[in-house]
Amino acid sequence: MDGKTARLFTENLIRAVSKATIVNRKLTYDLLHMGAEEFVSLTGCIKESMTITSVDGTAAYDLNANFLKLYLKDKNPKGGEFFILYNDGTTTYTVYFKSYQSVIFDNETTEQSIPSYFTLLEKTSLPDQVTGTITSASAVSGGQSTLNDSATTLSDNVSPRDIVHNATRDASGIVLTVSTNSATTAMFDSDGNPVGWDSNDSYVIQPVHQMQMQFVPPSSTSGHTATVYYVAKPAPVYTDYGTWQIQDQWHKAFCYWAADAYLAQYEIDDPKQGVQLLAGKKYMDKFNDIVRRAKYDIDKSLGKTGYSMRSEVNAKDNN
Repeated sequence: MDGKTARLFTENLIRAVSKATIVNRKLTYDLLHMGAEEFVSLTGCIKESMTITSVDGTAAYDLNANFLKLYLKDKNPKGGEFFILYNDGTTTYTVYFKSYQSVIFDNETTEQSIPSYFTLLEKTSLPDQVTGTITSASAVSGGQSTLNDSATTLSDNVSPRDIVHNATRDASGIVLTVSTNSATTAMFDSDGNPVGWDSNDSYVIQPVHQMQMQFVPPSSTSGHTATVYYVAKPAPVYTDYGTWQIQDQWHKAFCYWAADAYLAQYEIDDPKQGVQLLAGKKYMDKFNDIVRRAKYDIDKSLGKTGYSMRSEVNAKDNN
């Protein structure tokens, strides 16, 4: 599915059990985006890696903005331990994960060339907002438009999934891609209709929060490289012709999740009506069914053992 197909399918799911109208296009895309993130979190279907270069005495390093969770584990039959690969220019070492609680308790702060462990933590400082003025206009095409600012190097501090506002036109949206002095965006007015950018519009970009990786203890040497393998958040799809980097047979899962999330609002606004609406359509059950099939296919392709769709279904039924 592309964005338009998924959006229309989701709206049809909602209308099949409700007379409610979708508030606006942006809301549908917001729900689809959340559904895609939930699907990836449960299946681990998008995998990426990044390289971190050590700096003498520095413990914590920013992870990519699309980092969701760690991915690679060793072959320990008890479930395995997360690890990264650490290279000192000559030899590659396996460095294992240690919980942040254990890191604080053990208090290993004396620098050494090769860290013994690594841990993950939330970055405590908030990212700085990026502000500026549009230097050349961009009309909407297929639901997207380009933020152009020749005076600002956007690629230094802006990432896909960042929130962006047009302060002049009271429009909001999301960053889709970034280059040096421009960003592809999906912008919506207060009614959820796509809008573009005019010259001299003022913009505000709120970067998404990032996780950090910390070496334990800090490395005493600069120039070493650590390779982190992780499950990545899906790229945002907020336009007619965008799509997800996920196999298309699984895309309906996001639609079922989005429809269920929309209809669940009726349980808050009108509990009786909400129960009646949700009783006839088990959209979350359909979402979970696709997740189980996808998880089985992914694990099978990776050669994992001890997992089956039958055992997953039985485990759910016994809870």
